[in-house]
Amino acid sequence: MQLARALGADRVIGTAGEANHDFVRSLGAEPVAYGDGLLDRVRAVAPDGVDVALDLFGGEALDVSAELLNRPARLISTADPEHVTRLGGSYLFVKPSTSDLSVLAGLVDAGRLAVHVARTFPLAEAAEAQRLVEAGHVRGKVVLEV
Repeated sequence: MQLARALGADRVIGTAGEANHDFVRSLGAEPVAYGDGLLDRVRAVAPDGVDVALDLFGGEALDVSAELLNRPARLISTADPEHVTRLGGSYLFVKPSTSDLSVLAGLVDAGRLAVHVARTFPLAEAAEAQRLVEAGHVRGKVVLEV
């Protein structure tokens, strides 16, 4: 959400549970509750559809995103390569890049990107950190201290 705004998006809609709506607003986006009825809730705030949809989870949310898009090619998923391709979108595999990390660092330095750390673990507790991430619904980054 922050990156979309920093890169020039006038409006960003973010799906989240009700408990995280204030957090979504703090990131510069309009919150919409996910789950059953998502299509109707997004259409209520964006009746003309959306220009780009970024999926980080896959599954049914991809179908909803495809229905909302003005152009199917602007559907991107980091989670479900086969499904997004069938829908006419693109799969994005994120890999480390020095130049990309420099851009991100510049946005942090400029105060345009804030990194929210949910929890920090010592390296000896890496397995517990992994369990937390796998359980889902972590708001922010989980950090291992080395």
